[in-house]
Amino acid sequence: MKINDLLISNPILTGSNKVFHATICDLDNNLIESIYKPKLGEKPLIDFSPGTLYKREFAAYLVSQTLGWPNIPETLIYEGPHGIGSVQKLVKYKKQENYFTLLNRFPDDLLKIAIFDIIVNNADRKGGHFLLDYNDILWSIDHGLTFHHIFKVRTVIFDFEGKKIPKDIINDLIIFLEQLNQRHSISDNINSFISDIEYQALINRLNILIKNPYVPHLNPYYNVPWPLI
Repeated sequence: MKINDLLISNPILTGSNKVFHATICDLDNNLIESIYKPKLGEKPLIDFSPGTLYKREFAAYLVSQTLGWPNIPETLIYEGPHGIGSVQKLVKYKKQENYFTLLNRFPDDLLKIAIFDIIVNNADRKGGHFLLDYNDILWSIDHGLTFHHIFKVRTVIFDFEGKKIPKDIINDLIIFLEQLNQRHSISDNINSFISDIEYQALINRLNILIKNPYVPHLNPYYNVPWPLI
């Protein structure tokens, strides 16, 4: 997805940050509906460096592309009408679905998202951050609060605690870790969007999962987002 122009339509008022429904005009003059999250629309947080959420959103997408999972809509960084920010392709989804309605139908996909959230240290995995499109493909969205160097996972996914991580997933993690340690081109790209200490913490979390291949147990009072949906 390469952008020739980005046109703003309406602000989306459901979140705490300024988010816009936008239309991308790509290099072939195709119009693509997207979600635009400008840096200037980010509200300051106590525990995340200001003006970095759009970078974290993109870094999470890069990790998903390297692993091959989970499905995250195509994401890039672009200088739009309200300044630089993340731009993500809009997924048309079934609005009645969320984590709790999808759990029994997509256990394998949701297990991967649970593991992904540990890897990227997702501090805001709400039940509404799972989208089921009209082809019954499950998508994961909203990854701005990720990659903190201190463990901050907050999630609604408690159903896979203690589950042994399948060997094929561990193999994906091993390959990814090797790429990070060898300064593969994708690792340099990820490192340019998060700090060095956050990059090292990413490597540490991968090492922990590889050496102890089980979904960790979380604290149901501390490791939860608010609101849940």
